Parts: sequence; C-alpha cells; structure tokens
Amino acid sequence: MITGPVRSRLRIRMRGLATERGLTSVEYALMAALVVVLLVGGTYYLFQSVQDRFDRNESCASVAYRGGGC
Repeated sequence: MITGPVRSRLRIRMRGLATERGLTSVEYALMAALVVVLLVGGTYYLFQSVQDRFDRNESCASVAYRGGGC
C-alpha cells in the first residue's frame, strides 16, 4: 500500500491525467467540427462550380441553336 507524500503526489498526477483526458476530448470535438465545416464548405463550392459550368454551357448552346457563335 502506498502512503504518505508519494500517495498525495500520485493523486495530483491522477487528477492531471483526468483533466488532460477532458481537454483531449474537447480538442477532438473541435477538430471534428472543423472537418465538418470544411466538408460542407467544400461541397458547397464544388456544387456552385458545377452549376456555373452548366449555366455557361446552357447559354452557349442556346446561342449556338439560334445560329450565333459561342
């Protein structure tokens, strides 16, 4: 059995580990939130780019159909 000053030092260290575990979970939550934000932003940007490309092709096709150039 551990007694005296060694035991109190171990308690302090164990409290520190519990605090670090809590901080680690917060850090992981923040990283996960950042990844979600980046994925949503990237997906939105990708869909906007594809939509713009389709709009340009549509206008070019309608002009070409009427006999004009693109």
